[in-house]
Parts: sequence; C-alpha cells; structure tokens
Amino acid sequence: MTSGRKGEGDRPWSAGAGCGALATGLTETAWILGRIKELAEVDIKVTFDWNEFINKYLNLFIWEAFVSKESKAPTHSGDAEVAVKTFIKEYPNIAQANAVIAENPYNLVAAALLRTGISDNLSILSESCIVIKA
Repeated sequence: MTSGRKGEGDRPWSAGAGCGALATGLTETAWILGRIKELAEVDIKVTFDWNEFINKYLNLFIWEAFVSKESKAPTHSGDAEVAVKTFIKEYPNIAQANAVIAENPYNLVAAALLRTGISDNLSILSESCIVIKA
C-alpha cells in the first residue's frame, strides 16, 4: 500500500511531500465536503467514475490532480490552476486521461464522504479515483 502506483513515476505517494500533503488534505477534504453538504440545496450524488457521471443524474465527480516536478507552479493556488487547466484540456476524454492505476485502493476521499454523510455506501472505500496528471 505504500508503493508507488502504476503511472505515478519515480517515487510513491508516501515519499517526501506526499505525506505532508496527505495529512493536510485529509482534514481539508473533510471540512470542504462538510461545507458542501451543509450548503447544498439538493441531495449530493457522488461518483469517482467519469462515465457514470456523464451518463446518469449525478452532481459531484471527484478526481485526483497530480501536479509535480516540472508541472508545478510557484504557489499552491498555482498548482490548483495547473490541475484545472489540465482537466479542461483533457475534457471530454477524462476516463482515457487517467494517468495512474491503483490496485486494491483505499480511497481516503471516500472515507471523508462517509464521515460527512454525503455517502453511506461502504464499497466506495475500494473504488479507484481518476488521476489527471499535469
């Protein structure tokens, strides 16, 4: 589980900056999803599957941005901009743009979705997330 995923490159998520980003991201993700649930005026229907998102009545698609090395910007907000621009560039072929394969994943965003009550489907804990690599 601590090894690099296929397509991730020369180091695993658990090396260097990955650990710090994970710890910060876990708390921020739960807070953001909690606020989304609190402010949403409709039921949130979430998926990690792009094809399901575009073919069904769903309103939240969650994907992972992979911005590292030469694609990084000088700031975190710049990294977010790079990620969104890469997503837009790949649109509408999002499923085909997936850059990382995770075998037997433990989906931590899914854990936050469960924690905030957005989902009660335990099977999402083992669903892969599409990774868009800048």
